[in-house]
Amino acid sequence: MKHAVTAGQEQGANEMPRLRRRGKRQRQIEYTEAHRDVLRRGRTPVPQSAVGFYAGGDLDTDAVAEGWGELRDELLPAYIAERPGQRPAAWWWFDAPEPARRVLRGHDVLADPDTPAWARQKVSFGACKCYNKPAWENPPVIESQAAYLDRHGLLTDDERKQLGEDFDREEQLFSL
Repeated sequence: MKHAVTAGQEQGANEMPRLRRRGKRQRQIEYTEAHRDVLRRGRTPVPQSAVGFYAGGDLDTDAVAEGWGELRDELLPAYIAERPGQRPAAWWWFDAPEPARRVLRGHDVLADPDTPAWARQKVSFGACKCYNKPAWENPPVIESQAAYLDRHGLLTDDERKQLGEDFDREEQLFSL
């Protein structure tokens, strides 16, 4: 948390400076369904309807993070109830303990030293969505979102009941 020295105090004075805490920033955005779409799905069909989340056509990470902070407690339980064993895009961006799910077999694009930096940034819902020629020749199979959540101890009791013990632990990103 940022603190400021109160007015009239000089540094080096014998008295300890008193700290003035700055209050929370006032929300600049009135969140709409379009903002919620971005947080749930990672995009919205009409970006201009998510005013404040886009800057120059790209997502404004700071604004989206602030929106997630404001709406997380509303959106996350609803998303989990609708899609047990999965998490919304904003959870993957801001809350996931690891940025990517494990590649179980096939070509690991993120581990390939020949993968360009821009391609390494194409991770969505914990999976690399940019493929190079070796990946096309040997398609990656990654752990499912539910397996990732289970490995990190993040499945809720309700999710465990709904998924059962034999839920899909693998996901093929694409097939030829």
